[in-house]
Amino acid sequence: MKKILISLFLIFFATLASAENRGGFYLAGGFGLGNTTWEWEADDGFTTLSGEVDSGSGFITSLKVGGTINHQHAIYYTRQAIHYTVEDSFDEEYSVVNGIAGIGYTYYFSPSFRTGYIEAALGVGDLILDQEIDDAATGSAYLLGIGYEVGKHAQLGLFYMRTDTEDPYDSNLSYINTTTALKVEFKI
Repeated sequence: MKKILISLFLIFFATLASAENRGGFYLAGGFGLGNTTWEWEADDGFTTLSGEVDSGSGFITSLKVGGTINHQHAIYYTRQAIHYTVEDSFDEEYSVVNGIAGIGYTYYFSPSFRTGYIEAALGVGDLILDQEIDDAATGSAYLLGIGYEVGKHAQLGLFYMRTDTEDPYDSNLSYINTTTALKVEFKI
């Protein structure tokens, strides 16, 4: 957590040296709050069972690194995730990270600053329990969002993210996570 906050702090100050438009290099980092639902589905070929594991609120992190095609189109690598805690039936708490890593695209409605935007991303989804990266459930993911560029170096946005992942130890067990979130991003 400390590393994330330090990184965001450095990104914020790096944006002060940005050019006058969105041309060229594109870097954005942000944080926010979101709500997520974690569901499971087991299918052995004969019977399908499903249910909800948990739902709750958490902390959002966002990173985008890429470039702009022109003043309205940006393409980038993105990593966006929600960090939250779940509790099992024995009252044990587990930290969970659920997110997307992939290719993102943002379209700004105007070539000048202070305008609305839409964003989308496709990539690999992951579900990591208690920082056990080797045991992560992986699969597909997508993200859709809308927002407003409040200034040259900041934007506010809402997004919906869905990940469909498979349990690493049981291929008949899959997880569906849906997240809605509000985020603020600092960019250059």
